[in-house]
Amino acid sequence: MKTITITTNADSVECYDFAEISLVPDSPPATNPFTAVRVSATVACPDGQTFIVDGFCDSDDGSLYQVRIMPRIAGKHDVRVSYLEDSGVAVEDEVSFVALEAGRKGVVVRDPDYPTHFLWDGTGEHHFVNGTTCYYLLGWKDDAVIRREIDRLADYGVNRVRVLLYGRQFDNPWGTPVRNTDEFSMLLNPWHARFPDDPTNPEFELSRFNVDHWRKYERLLAHARERDVVVSVVMFIGAQVLPVPFGELSEDEYRYYRYAVARLAAYSNITWDIGNEHDFHRAVPFWANGIGEFVSKRDPYGHLVAAHNKFYSAGRRSWVGMQLLQIWDAGLNEHLAERRKEQAATGSMVPHVIEEYGYEDLWERFPGHRSAETRRRCAWEVYMAGGYQTNGETAERGVGERADSGGGWVSGRGDETMTMFAGFRPIVAFFTSFEWWKAEPTNHVVTKYSPVSPDKIAYFTREGLQAAPTKAFCFAEPGKTYAVYLPAGGTAELHLPDGTYEVERWNARTGERSKLGRVDGPNALLDGCPDREDWAFLLRRV
Repeated sequence: MKTITITTNADSVECYDFAEISLVPDSPPATNPFTAVRVSATVACPDGQTFIVDGFCDSDDGSLYQVRIMPRIAGKHDVRVSYLEDSGVAVEDEVSFVALEAGRKGVVVRDPDYPTHFLWDGTGEHHFVNGTTCYYLLGWKDDAVIRREIDRLADYGVNRVRVLLYGRQFDNPWGTPVRNTDEFSMLLNPWHARFPDDPTNPEFELSRFNVDHWRKYERLLAHARERDVVVSVVMFIGAQVLPVPFGELSEDEYRYYRYAVARLAAYSNITWDIGNEHDFHRAVPFWANGIGEFVSKRDPYGHLVAAHNKFYSAGRRSWVGMQLLQIWDAGLNEHLAERRKEQAATGSMVPHVIEEYGYEDLWERFPGHRSAETRRRCAWEVYMAGGYQTNGETAERGVGERADSGGGWVSGRGDETMTMFAGFRPIVAFFTSFEWWKAEPTNHVVTKYSPVSPDKIAYFTREGLQAAPTKAFCFAEPGKTYAVYLPAGGTAELHLPDGTYEVERWNARTGERSKLGRVDGPNALLDGCPDREDWAFLLRRV
Protein backbone atom coordinates (compact mmCIF):
# COMPACT_ATOMS: atom_id res chain seq x y z
CA MET A 1 0.00 0.00 0.00
CA LYS A 2 1.37 3.42 -1.00
CA THR A 3 2.21 5.82 1.80
CA ILE A 4 1.98 9.61 1.39
CA THR A 5 3.78 11.72 3.99
CA ILE A 6 1.91 15.01 4.47
CA THR A 7 3.49 17.94 6.32
CA THR A 8 3.03 21.69 6.64
CA ASN A 9 5.83 24.23 6.46
CA ALA A 10 4.72 26.00 9.66
CA ASP A 11 2.18 25.86 12.47
CA SER A 12 1.34 29.51 11.87
CA VAL A 13 1.51 31.88 8.94
CA GLU A 14 0.70 35.55 8.43
CA CYS A 15 -2.53 36.49 6.69
CA TYR A 16 -1.85 37.03 2.97
CA ASP A 17 1.31 34.96 3.13
CA PHE A 18 0.70 31.28 2.49
CA ALA A 19 0.94 27.93 4.19
CA GLU A 20 2.57 25.22 2.09
CA ILE A 21 1.48 21.63 2.52
CA SER A 22 3.89 19.05 1.12
CA LEU A 23 2.87 15.58 -0.03
CA VAL A 24 5.71 13.08 -0.49
CA PRO A 25 4.79 9.63 -1.85
CA ASP A 26 7.02 6.71 -0.86
CA SER A 27 7.11 5.80 -4.56
CA PRO A 28 6.41 8.18 -7.47
CA PRO A 29 3.61 7.42 -9.93
CA ALA A 30 4.57 5.05 -12.73
CA THR A 31 3.51 7.49 -15.44
CA ASN A 32 3.81 11.27 -15.97
CA PRO A 33 3.61 12.81 -12.46
CA PHE A 34 2.16 16.05 -13.85
CA THR A 35 -0.88 14.30 -15.30
CA ALA A 36 -1.24 11.11 -13.26
CA VAL A 37 -1.96 12.72 -9.89
CA ARG A 38 -4.59 15.16 -8.66
CA VAL A 39 -3.83 16.96 -5.41
CA SER A 40 -6.30 19.32 -3.75
CA ALA A 41 -7.35 20.68 -0.39
CA THR A 42 -10.61 21.80 1.18
CA VAL A 43 -9.99 24.67 3.58
CA ALA A 44 -12.33 25.48 6.47
CA CYS A 45 -11.83 29.09 7.60
CA PRO A 46 -12.46 30.53 11.09
CA ASP A 47 -15.57 32.36 9.85
CA GLY A 48 -17.20 29.12 8.72
CA GLN A 49 -16.55 29.55 5.01
CA THR A 50 -14.78 26.88 2.96
CA PHE A 51 -12.92 26.89 -0.33
CA ILE A 52 -11.05 24.39 -2.49
CA VAL A 53 -7.44 24.78 -3.63
CA ASP A 54 -5.69 22.75 -6.32
CA GLY A 55 -2.19 21.46 -5.68
CA PHE A 56 0.62 20.83 -8.15
CA CYS A 57 3.57 18.58 -8.89
CA ASP A 58 6.77 20.31 -7.75
CA SER A 59 9.34 17.78 -8.95
CA ASP A 60 10.34 16.24 -12.25
CA ASP A 61 10.01 12.69 -10.91
CA GLY A 62 6.80 13.00 -8.87
CA SER A 63 8.58 12.83 -5.53
CA LEU A 64 6.98 16.05 -4.25
CA TYR A 65 3.56 17.68 -4.52
CA GLN A 66 2.50 20.96 -2.93
CA VAL A 67 -0.69 22.74 -1.94
CA ARG A 68 -0.48 26.44 -1.10
CA ILE A 69 -3.11 28.17 0.99
CA MET A 70 -3.27 31.94 1.45
CA PRO A 71 -5.36 32.82 4.54
CA ARG A 72 -7.27 36.09 4.54
CA ILE A 73 -8.49 36.15 8.13
CA ALA A 74 -6.79 35.39 11.43
CA GLY A 75 -7.50 32.17 13.26
CA LYS A 76 -7.31 28.42 12.88
CA HIS A 77 -7.68 26.93 9.39
CA ASP A 78 -8.54 23.24 9.11
CA VAL A 79 -7.43 21.61 5.87
CA ARG A 80 -8.47 18.29 4.37
CA VAL A 81 -5.82 17.24 1.84
CA SER A 82 -6.48 14.78 -0.96
CA TYR A 83 -4.04 12.81 -3.15
CA LEU A 84 -5.52 10.81 -6.03
CA GLU A 85 -3.59 8.81 -8.64
CA ASP A 86 -4.94 7.58 -11.94
CA SER A 87 -3.89 4.11 -10.76
CA GLY A 88 -6.59 4.30 -8.10
CA VAL A 89 -4.41 5.21 -5.14
CA ALA A 90 -6.32 7.66 -2.95
CA VAL A 91 -5.09 9.19 0.30
CA GLU A 92 -6.70 11.84 2.50
CA ASP A 93 -5.49 13.50 5.65
CA GLU A 94 -6.21 16.51 7.81
CA VAL A 95 -3.82 19.24 8.90
CA SER A 96 -4.28 22.70 10.36
CA PHE A 97 -2.47 25.98 10.80
CA VAL A 98 -3.15 29.30 12.48
CA ALA A 99 -3.24 32.55 10.50
CA LEU A 100 -1.89 35.65 12.24
CA GLU A 101 -2.84 39.23 11.48
CA ALA A 102 0.33 41.11 10.49
CA GLY A 103 -0.89 44.13 8.52
CA ARG A 104 -0.10 42.84 5.04
CA LYS A 105 -1.93 44.75 2.32
CA GLY A 106 -3.57 41.71 0.79
CA VAL A 107 -4.99 41.21 -2.70
CA VAL A 108 -5.74 44.04 -5.13
CA VAL A 109 -9.48 43.97 -5.87
CA ARG A 110 -12.08 46.28 -7.33
CA ASP A 111 -13.52 48.76 -4.86
CA PRO A 112 -17.16 47.64 -4.42
CA ASP A 113 -18.25 51.22 -3.78
CA TYR A 114 -16.13 52.85 -6.52
CA PRO A 115 -15.71 49.99 -9.01
CA THR A 116 -13.52 51.87 -11.48
CA HIS A 117 -10.80 51.91 -8.84
CA PHE A 118 -8.70 49.44 -6.87
CA LEU A 119 -8.13 48.72 -3.21
CA TRP A 120 -6.10 46.29 -1.11
CA ASP A 121 -8.54 43.94 0.57
CA GLY A 122 -6.25 43.34 3.54
CA THR A 123 -5.99 46.92 4.73
CA GLY A 124 -8.82 48.56 2.79
CA GLU A 125 -6.50 51.27 1.47
CA HIS A 126 -6.87 52.35 -2.13
CA HIS A 127 -4.32 51.36 -4.75
CA PHE A 128 -3.17 54.06 -7.18
CA VAL A 129 -1.67 52.15 -10.09
CA ASN A 130 1.62 53.48 -11.48
CA GLY A 131 2.93 50.69 -13.65
CA THR A 132 5.58 49.67 -16.14
CA THR A 133 6.33 46.87 -18.57
CA CYS A 134 9.25 44.48 -17.96
CA TYR A 135 8.37 41.69 -20.36
CA TYR A 136 11.52 39.58 -20.03
CA LEU A 137 12.56 40.49 -16.49
CA LEU A 138 12.54 36.76 -15.74
CA GLY A 139 15.19 36.29 -18.44
CA TRP A 140 18.04 37.48 -16.21
CA LYS A 141 20.04 34.45 -15.15
CA ASP A 142 21.06 36.05 -11.85
CA ASP A 143 18.21 36.55 -9.38
CA ALA A 144 20.14 39.46 -7.87
CA VAL A 145 19.57 41.44 -11.07
CA ILE A 146 15.83 40.78 -10.90
CA ARG A 147 15.66 41.87 -7.28
CA ARG A 148 17.74 44.98 -7.98
CA GLU A 149 15.48 46.08 -10.82
CA ILE A 150 12.32 45.55 -8.80
CA ASP A 151 13.89 47.65 -6.05
CA ARG A 152 14.95 50.34 -8.54
CA LEU A 153 11.43 50.63 -9.91
CA ALA A 154 9.80 50.52 -6.48
CA ASP A 155 12.09 53.33 -5.32
CA TYR A 156 10.64 55.45 -8.15
CA GLY A 157 7.13 54.69 -6.93
CA VAL A 158 6.31 52.10 -9.58
CA ASN A 159 3.89 49.63 -8.00
CA ARG A 160 2.86 47.38 -10.88
CA VAL A 161 5.01 45.48 -13.39
CA ARG A 162 4.02 43.36 -16.39
CA VAL A 163 6.20 40.24 -16.57
CA LEU A 164 5.97 37.37 -19.04
CA LEU A 165 5.58 33.85 -17.72
CA TYR A 166 6.20 32.53 -21.22
CA GLY A 167 7.78 34.22 -24.24
CA ARG A 168 10.37 33.66 -26.97
CA GLN A 169 12.24 36.19 -29.06
CA PHE A 170 15.15 36.41 -31.45
CA ASP A 171 17.74 39.11 -30.86
CA ASN A 172 16.56 42.71 -31.29
CA PRO A 173 12.81 42.21 -30.78
CA TRP A 174 10.63 45.11 -31.90
CA GLY A 175 13.77 46.67 -33.37
CA THR A 176 15.34 47.26 -29.96
CA PRO A 177 19.06 46.90 -29.06
CA VAL A 178 18.34 43.90 -26.83
CA ARG A 179 20.05 40.57 -27.45
CA ASN A 180 20.17 37.13 -25.89
CA THR A 181 23.45 36.85 -23.96
CA ASP A 182 25.12 34.58 -21.43
CA GLU A 183 23.46 36.63 -18.67
CA PHE A 184 20.06 37.25 -20.25
CA SER A 185 17.66 35.17 -22.32
CA MET A 186 14.36 35.87 -24.03
CA LEU A 187 13.78 32.13 -24.40
CA LEU A 188 11.49 31.32 -21.49
CA ASN A 189 10.79 27.64 -20.92
CA PRO A 190 7.85 26.84 -18.61
CA TRP A 191 7.92 23.27 -19.97
CA HIS A 192 10.69 20.78 -20.48
CA ALA A 193 12.15 21.19 -23.95
CA ARG A 194 14.40 19.05 -26.09
CA PHE A 195 16.04 22.19 -27.52
CA PRO A 196 15.46 24.93 -24.91
CA ASP A 197 17.74 27.41 -26.69
CA ASP A 198 16.03 27.06 -30.07
CA PRO A 199 13.73 30.09 -30.51
CA THR A 200 11.40 28.54 -33.06
CA ASN A 201 11.42 24.80 -32.40
CA PRO A 202 12.19 23.97 -28.76
CA GLU A 203 10.11 20.79 -28.94
CA PHE A 204 8.34 21.42 -25.67
CA GLU A 205 6.95 18.47 -23.77
CA LEU A 206 3.77 20.33 -22.89
CA SER A 207 2.59 17.81 -20.30
CA ARG A 208 5.78 18.20 -18.21
CA PHE A 209 6.54 21.50 -16.53
CA ASN A 210 10.02 22.91 -15.98
CA VAL A 211 9.92 23.26 -12.21
CA ASP A 212 13.06 25.43 -12.03
CA HIS A 213 11.45 28.01 -14.33
CA TRP A 214 8.37 28.28 -12.14
CA ARG A 215 10.40 28.51 -8.94
CA LYS A 216 12.33 31.41 -10.41
CA TYR A 217 9.10 33.24 -11.26
CA GLU A 218 7.97 32.62 -7.69
CA ARG A 219 11.14 34.18 -6.30
CA LEU A 220 10.41 37.23 -8.46
CA LEU A 221 6.87 37.38 -7.06
CA ALA A 222 8.08 37.00 -3.49
CA HIS A 223 10.51 39.90 -3.75
CA ALA A 224 7.95 42.10 -5.49
CA ARG A 225 5.46 41.32 -2.73
CA GLU A 226 7.90 42.58 -0.10
CA ARG A 227 8.03 45.89 -1.99
CA ASP A 228 4.22 46.07 -2.42
CA VAL A 229 4.67 45.73 -6.17
CA VAL A 230 1.86 43.97 -8.03
CA VAL A 231 2.93 41.65 -10.84
CA SER A 232 0.69 41.25 -13.86
CA VAL A 233 1.34 37.60 -14.75
CA VAL A 234 1.37 37.74 -18.56
CA MET A 235 0.67 34.20 -19.76
CA PHE A 236 1.95 34.81 -23.31
CA ILE A 237 2.47 37.60 -25.80
CA GLY A 238 1.21 37.60 -29.36
CA ALA A 239 3.18 38.10 -32.57
CA GLN A 240 6.42 36.68 -31.20
CA VAL A 241 8.57 33.83 -32.48
CA LEU A 242 6.48 31.02 -30.97
CA PRO A 243 3.53 32.84 -29.38
CA VAL A 244 1.54 29.81 -28.23
CA PRO A 245 2.96 26.28 -28.48
CA PHE A 246 -0.43 24.62 -27.94
CA GLY A 247 -3.77 24.53 -29.72
CA GLU A 248 -6.62 26.87 -28.89
CA LEU A 249 -8.65 25.53 -25.93
CA SER A 250 -6.67 22.28 -26.09
CA GLU A 251 -5.94 20.15 -23.03
CA ASP A 252 -2.34 21.42 -23.17
CA GLU A 253 -3.61 24.99 -22.99
CA TYR A 254 -5.96 24.33 -20.09
CA ARG A 255 -3.19 22.43 -18.27
CA TYR A 256 -0.91 25.47 -18.54
CA TYR A 257 -3.48 27.82 -17.01
CA ARG A 258 -4.50 25.26 -14.37
CA TYR A 259 -0.88 24.76 -13.27
CA ALA A 260 -0.25 28.52 -13.18
CA VAL A 261 -3.22 29.12 -10.90
CA ALA A 262 -2.27 26.21 -8.63
CA ARG A 263 1.32 27.47 -8.22
CA LEU A 264 0.97 31.24 -8.26
CA ALA A 265 -2.46 32.19 -6.92
CA ALA A 266 -1.28 32.01 -3.30
CA TYR A 267 0.91 35.05 -3.95
CA SER A 268 -1.19 38.01 -2.88
CA ASN A 269 0.45 40.48 -5.26
CA ILE A 270 -0.61 39.18 -8.67
CA THR A 271 -3.20 39.82 -11.34
CA TRP A 272 -3.76 37.66 -14.42
CA ASP A 273 -3.29 38.77 -18.02
CA ILE A 274 -4.50 35.68 -19.85
CA GLY A 275 -2.89 36.74 -23.13
CA ASN A 276 -1.16 39.92 -24.22
CA GLU A 277 -2.40 40.71 -27.76
CA HIS A 278 -4.08 37.32 -27.77
CA ASP A 279 -6.27 38.41 -30.67
CA PHE A 280 -3.40 37.71 -33.10
CA HIS A 281 -3.76 33.98 -32.39
CA ARG A 282 -7.09 33.37 -30.69
CA ALA A 283 -10.75 33.82 -31.63
CA VAL A 284 -12.17 37.04 -30.17
CA PRO A 285 -14.17 37.15 -27.94
CA PHE A 286 -14.79 33.39 -27.76
CA TRP A 287 -11.35 32.35 -26.49
CA ALA A 288 -10.95 35.03 -23.82
CA ASN A 289 -14.43 34.42 -22.45
CA GLY A 290 -13.62 30.72 -22.12
CA ILE A 291 -10.12 30.99 -20.63
CA GLY A 292 -10.98 34.07 -18.56
CA GLU A 293 -13.90 32.28 -16.94
CA PHE A 294 -11.73 29.19 -16.40
CA VAL A 295 -8.99 31.13 -14.58
CA SER A 296 -11.47 33.19 -12.58
CA LYS A 297 -13.29 30.12 -11.30
CA ARG A 298 -10.13 28.17 -10.42
CA ASP A 299 -8.49 31.03 -8.52
CA PRO A 300 -9.93 30.79 -4.99
CA TYR A 301 -8.58 34.19 -3.98
CA GLY A 302 -10.27 36.38 -6.58
CA HIS A 303 -7.19 37.89 -8.20
CA LEU A 304 -8.26 40.22 -10.99
CA VAL A 305 -8.36 38.64 -14.44
CA ALA A 306 -8.06 40.56 -17.71
CA ALA A 307 -6.91 40.25 -21.32
CA HIS A 308 -4.67 42.90 -22.83
CA ASN A 309 -5.69 44.97 -25.84
CA LYS A 310 -9.34 44.03 -26.33
CA PHE A 311 -12.42 45.45 -24.65
CA TYR A 312 -14.56 42.80 -22.94
CA SER A 313 -18.00 43.38 -21.51
CA ALA A 314 -17.91 43.04 -17.75
CA GLY A 315 -21.70 43.22 -17.69
CA ARG A 316 -22.10 39.88 -19.39
CA ARG A 317 -18.90 38.18 -18.22
CA SER A 318 -18.08 37.99 -14.55
CA TRP A 319 -14.43 37.14 -15.25
CA VAL A 320 -13.52 40.66 -16.42
CA GLY A 321 -11.77 42.30 -13.46
CA MET A 322 -10.41 45.29 -15.39
CA GLN A 323 -9.90 46.48 -18.94
CA LEU A 324 -6.31 46.44 -20.26
CA LEU A 325 -6.15 48.83 -23.18
CA GLN A 326 -3.61 49.97 -25.75
CA ILE A 327 -3.70 53.28 -27.61
CA TRP A 328 -0.74 55.51 -28.29
CA ASP A 329 0.13 59.14 -27.60
CA ALA A 330 -1.97 62.30 -27.22
CA GLY A 331 -5.75 62.04 -26.98
CA LEU A 332 -5.95 59.42 -24.24
CA ASN A 333 -8.36 61.43 -22.10
CA GLU A 334 -10.98 61.49 -24.82
CA HIS A 335 -10.37 57.83 -25.64
CA LEU A 336 -10.93 56.79 -22.03
CA ALA A 337 -14.10 58.86 -21.85
CA GLU A 338 -15.49 56.84 -24.75
CA ARG A 339 -14.44 53.56 -23.17
CA ARG A 340 -16.14 54.52 -19.90
CA LYS A 341 -19.37 55.19 -21.78
CA GLU A 342 -19.06 51.83 -23.48
CA GLN A 343 -18.40 50.21 -20.11
CA ALA A 344 -21.36 51.92 -18.46
CA ALA A 345 -23.64 50.56 -21.18
CA THR A 346 -22.81 47.01 -20.01
CA GLY A 347 -24.26 47.73 -16.58
CA SER A 348 -21.03 46.96 -14.75
CA MET A 349 -18.07 49.28 -14.27
CA VAL A 350 -14.45 48.11 -13.90
CA PRO A 351 -11.10 49.93 -13.78
CA HIS A 352 -9.48 50.90 -17.08
CA VAL A 353 -5.70 50.63 -17.43
CA ILE A 354 -3.93 51.88 -20.55
CA GLU A 355 -0.99 49.49 -20.54
CA GLU A 356 0.67 50.71 -23.70
CA TYR A 357 0.58 54.26 -24.97
CA GLY A 358 3.92 54.29 -26.75
CA TYR A 359 7.06 53.25 -24.90
CA GLU A 360 9.77 55.81 -24.27
CA ASP A 361 11.79 56.47 -27.49
CA LEU A 362 10.17 53.57 -29.38
CA TRP A 363 9.32 53.93 -33.10
CA GLU A 364 9.56 57.71 -33.07
CA ARG A 365 8.69 59.81 -36.10
CA PHE A 366 11.42 62.22 -34.95
CA PRO A 367 13.65 62.59 -31.86
CA GLY A 368 11.51 63.52 -28.89
CA HIS A 369 8.26 62.21 -30.33
CA ARG A 370 8.02 59.68 -27.49
CA SER A 371 10.40 61.21 -24.99
CA ALA A 372 10.11 60.84 -21.23
CA GLU A 373 8.46 64.26 -21.26
CA THR A 374 5.69 63.25 -23.65
CA ARG A 375 5.12 60.01 -21.72
CA ARG A 376 4.67 62.07 -18.56
CA ARG A 377 2.06 64.25 -20.27
CA CYS A 378 0.25 61.14 -21.50
CA ALA A 379 0.05 59.88 -17.93
CA TRP A 380 -1.57 63.12 -16.77
CA GLU A 381 -4.22 62.72 -19.47
CA VAL A 382 -4.96 59.15 -18.40
CA TYR A 383 -5.30 59.88 -14.70
CA MET A 384 -7.44 62.96 -15.33
CA ALA A 385 -9.86 60.64 -17.14
CA GLY A 386 -10.19 58.39 -14.10
CA GLY A 387 -8.03 55.67 -15.62
CA TYR A 388 -4.64 54.19 -14.76
CA GLN A 389 -1.50 53.65 -16.79
CA THR A 390 1.42 51.30 -17.33
CA ASN A 391 4.39 52.90 -19.07
CA GLY A 392 7.64 51.52 -20.43
CA GLU A 393 11.22 52.78 -20.09
CA THR A 394 13.50 53.24 -23.07
CA ALA A 395 15.29 50.12 -24.29
CA GLU A 396 18.02 52.17 -25.99
CA ARG A 397 20.73 51.54 -23.36
CA GLY A 398 20.66 47.97 -24.59
CA VAL A 399 21.40 44.41 -23.55
CA GLY A 400 24.42 42.81 -25.21
CA GLU A 401 25.09 45.94 -27.26
CA ARG A 402 25.43 49.72 -26.93
CA ALA A 403 26.01 50.58 -23.25
CA ASP A 404 24.72 47.14 -22.22
CA SER A 405 23.23 48.67 -19.09
CA GLY A 406 19.52 48.84 -19.86
CA GLY A 407 16.88 47.17 -21.95
CA GLY A 408 14.01 49.00 -20.27
CA TRP A 409 10.57 47.73 -21.15
CA VAL A 410 11.99 44.62 -22.84
CA SER A 411 14.38 43.40 -20.10
CA GLY A 412 13.28 45.39 -17.05
CA ARG A 413 16.82 46.68 -16.48
CA GLY A 414 17.74 50.34 -16.18
CA ASP A 415 20.71 52.53 -15.36
CA GLU A 416 21.29 55.97 -13.86
CA THR A 417 20.52 57.74 -17.16
CA MET A 418 16.98 56.34 -17.24
CA THR A 419 15.01 58.78 -15.11
CA MET A 420 11.60 58.94 -16.77
CA PHE A 421 9.79 57.71 -13.68
CA ALA A 422 11.15 60.58 -11.60
CA GLY A 423 8.71 62.70 -13.60
CA PHE A 424 5.84 60.49 -12.48
CA ARG A 425 6.41 61.06 -8.77
CA PRO A 426 4.60 64.44 -8.82
CA ILE A 427 1.61 62.81 -10.55
CA VAL A 428 1.30 60.14 -7.87
CA ALA A 429 1.76 62.70 -5.10
CA PHE A 430 -0.90 64.99 -6.59
CA PHE A 431 -3.63 62.38 -6.97
CA THR A 432 -2.97 60.63 -3.68
CA SER A 433 -3.25 63.96 -1.85
CA PHE A 434 -7.05 63.75 -2.17
CA GLU A 435 -9.66 60.99 -2.37
CA TRP A 436 -9.15 60.44 -6.08
CA TRP A 437 -11.30 57.30 -6.16
CA LYS A 438 -14.38 59.42 -5.42
CA ALA A 439 -13.73 61.74 -8.37
CA GLU A 440 -15.08 61.57 -11.93
CA PRO A 441 -13.95 63.19 -15.20
CA THR A 442 -15.69 66.58 -15.38
CA ASN A 443 -13.98 68.47 -18.19
CA HIS A 444 -17.16 70.50 -18.76
CA VAL A 445 -16.35 72.41 -15.55
CA VAL A 446 -13.64 74.24 -17.54
CA THR A 447 -15.73 76.69 -19.58
CA LYS A 448 -12.74 78.44 -21.16
CA TYR A 449 -9.03 77.70 -21.37
CA SER A 450 -6.49 80.25 -22.59
CA PRO A 451 -3.12 78.46 -22.88
CA VAL A 452 0.22 80.18 -23.36
CA SER A 453 1.92 79.28 -26.67
CA PRO A 454 0.25 75.84 -27.03
CA ASP A 455 2.15 75.22 -30.27
CA LYS A 456 5.38 75.08 -28.25
CA ILE A 457 4.35 72.09 -26.14
CA ALA A 458 6.35 68.91 -26.75
CA TYR A 459 3.27 66.72 -27.05
CA PHE A 460 2.27 64.80 -30.15
CA THR A 461 -0.20 62.43 -31.75
CA ARG A 462 0.67 58.93 -32.89
CA GLU A 463 1.41 60.35 -36.34
CA GLY A 464 3.86 62.85 -34.85
CA LEU A 465 1.63 65.91 -35.23
CA GLN A 466 1.38 68.62 -32.61
CA ALA A 467 -1.50 67.74 -30.28
CA ALA A 468 -4.31 70.19 -30.97
CA PRO A 469 -6.37 71.79 -29.71
CA THR A 470 -4.70 72.14 -26.34
CA LYS A 471 -7.28 71.18 -23.75
CA ALA A 472 -7.58 71.61 -20.01
CA PHE A 473 -8.86 68.69 -17.96
CA CYS A 474 -10.92 68.50 -14.78
CA PHE A 475 -11.36 65.55 -12.43
CA ALA A 476 -13.70 66.17 -9.52
CA GLU A 477 -15.85 65.00 -6.69
CA PRO A 478 -18.54 67.57 -7.57
CA GLY A 479 -19.22 70.17 -4.95
CA LYS A 480 -16.23 69.14 -2.86
CA THR A 481 -12.88 68.70 -4.65
CA TYR A 482 -11.73 69.74 -8.13
CA ALA A 483 -8.44 68.74 -9.76
CA VAL A 484 -7.59 70.81 -12.83
CA TYR A 485 -4.69 70.22 -15.22
CA LEU A 486 -3.50 72.99 -17.55
CA PRO A 487 -1.04 71.51 -20.08
CA ALA A 488 0.29 74.86 -21.32
CA GLY A 489 0.00 77.27 -18.43
CA GLY A 490 -2.30 80.22 -18.99
CA THR A 491 -5.69 80.74 -17.39
CA ALA A 492 -8.86 78.72 -17.02
CA GLU A 493 -12.41 79.76 -16.27
CA LEU A 494 -14.40 77.28 -14.18
CA HIS A 495 -18.10 76.89 -13.48
CA LEU A 496 -18.44 75.59 -9.91
CA PRO A 497 -21.29 75.17 -7.44
CA ASP A 498 -21.80 78.18 -5.21
CA GLY A 499 -19.30 78.31 -2.39
CA THR A 500 -15.73 79.16 -1.50
CA TYR A 501 -12.77 77.00 -2.51
CA GLU A 502 -9.18 76.95 -1.32
CA VAL A 503 -6.74 76.75 -4.24
CA GLU A 504 -3.45 74.89 -4.23
CA ARG A 505 -1.13 75.04 -7.25
CA TRP A 506 1.16 72.13 -8.12
CA ASN A 507 4.14 72.23 -10.42
CA ALA A 508 3.30 69.19 -12.59
CA ARG A 509 7.00 68.58 -13.29
CA THR A 510 8.51 68.88 -9.80
CA GLY A 511 5.62 68.42 -7.38
CA GLU A 512 6.28 71.75 -5.69
CA ARG A 513 3.04 73.15 -4.31
CA SER A 514 1.86 76.63 -3.30
CA LYS A 515 -1.26 77.99 -1.61
CA LEU A 516 -2.95 80.59 -3.84
CA GLY A 517 -5.78 81.71 -1.58
CA ARG A 518 -9.46 81.26 -2.36
CA VAL A 519 -11.93 81.56 -5.22
CA ASP A 520 -15.71 81.71 -5.16
CA GLY A 521 -18.25 79.87 -7.29
CA PRO A 522 -20.09 79.77 -9.53
CA ASN A 523 -17.61 81.51 -11.82
CA ALA A 524 -13.97 81.14 -10.84
CA LEU A 525 -10.72 82.04 -12.57
CA LEU A 526 -7.45 80.10 -12.28
CA ASP A 527 -4.63 82.43 -13.27
CA GLY A 528 -1.62 81.45 -11.17
CA CYS A 529 0.64 79.75 -13.76
CA PRO A 530 4.16 81.24 -13.69
CA ASP A 531 5.07 79.99 -17.19
CA ARG A 532 3.79 78.13 -20.25
CA GLU A 533 4.61 74.66 -18.90
CA ASP A 534 2.02 72.32 -17.39
CA TRP A 535 0.47 73.05 -14.00
CA ALA A 536 -2.11 71.35 -11.82
CA PHE A 537 -4.54 72.90 -9.37
CA LEU A 538 -6.45 71.40 -6.49
CA LEU A 539 -9.58 73.21 -5.30
CA ARG A 540 -11.18 72.15 -2.03
CA ARG A 541 -14.49 73.53 -0.86
CA VAL A 542 -14.23 75.38 2.44
